[in-house]
Amino acid sequence: MEFEFADEMRSIPMNDEGMLVSYDVTAFFTNAPLSETINILVDKAFTNDWFNQTYNFNLGKEELEPFLKIS
Repeated sequence: MEFEFADEMRSIPMNDEGMLVSYDVTAFFTNAPLSETINILVDKAFTNDWFNQTYNFNLGKEELEPFLKIS
């Protein structure tokens, strides 16, 4: 039962040009500094007031940042 997925994937025929790709993005960013990443996202969200205009909000950077820190 624990290898059911792997066994199923092995049984799927694939041509020579095929490629299996993992999209487990959590594995790609295990060492990304959280505070710096959040700061970058908040800065991007407020470039030209994109966030407020797109989502019809009236928030400041200091109000959005705590929502991104919730885990």
